[in-house]
Amino acid sequence: MATGMQEYEAAIAPLKQALFVQLFSPLTAAADTATANSSSSSSGSSTFNVLEVGVGTGPNFQFYPAPSSSSSSSSQQLLSVTGIEPNPAMWQYTQQAAEAAGLGQQQLQLVAADAQQMPFEQDSFDAAVVTLVLCSVPEPQQALSELLRVLKPGGSLLLIEHVIAPRFGLLQLQQRVLDPLQQLLADNCHLTRNTAAVLQASGFECRNNNSDSWVQPLAVQSVEAAAARVAAGSSELMSFEVPGMSLIAPHIAGILKKPVSV
Repeated sequence: MATGMQEYEAAIAPLKQALFVQLFSPLTAAADTATANSSSSSSGSSTFNVLEVGVGTGPNFQFYPAPSSSSSSSSQQLLSVTGIEPNPAMWQYTQQAAEAAGLGQQQLQLVAADAQQMPFEQDSFDAAVVTLVLCSVPEPQQALSELLRVLKPGGSLLLIEHVIAPRFGLLQLQQRVLDPLQQLLADNCHLTRNTAAVLQASGFECRNNNSDSWVQPLAVQSVEAAAARVAAGSSELMSFEVPGMSLIAPHIAGILKKPVSV
């Protein structure tokens, strides 16, 4: 990437916090129900299965729901995380991040796999997380097709990606000129991908509050504005710029759905 990831993570954190709260709302509701019914057996508890593609060193784990100190260990078993990371040399850092976030070893499984050909059964996961991944996979359309396959009907996809600048100007020109160098130096990261267009053809649903059909990303002024919309319950795909990120400042983010019937 073109900038330090610590600076990036600090800048994008408000939106990540809001998106992950929305993504894990079914799990939170299930945990609340389990607590309310604590006198009954926990053997009927269902597991919320999450797939994170390109988990890397686990920077997103801090936004996963932490186990409640007041609940029994059975409530932790409601969350199961599978992380795809093709480089096993990174797994020790991933596991350290998981431990710091309160994810137990029994909750996290790391898999060395290709996002374009996942070794999972159809309809395996309740939710998926993809952040800064579609910029670098050789065929993002194929990766999205695989995500659509392994998600359960009605499952959610949390997505944050940097993209090509939406309007032609100096920034987009710089992205186009420097894209080959970026791919060479940053593990095939592309600066010029129009990921919103790829999503539109992917089969995922993107709905706003007034339409049941696909909508173009809603332009918002800042990361904080995007976070506020998510916190208010918005399900829109949004476009915005992350401050200080230069060539990778233009972003899209949101939570998409796999149709109930595909």
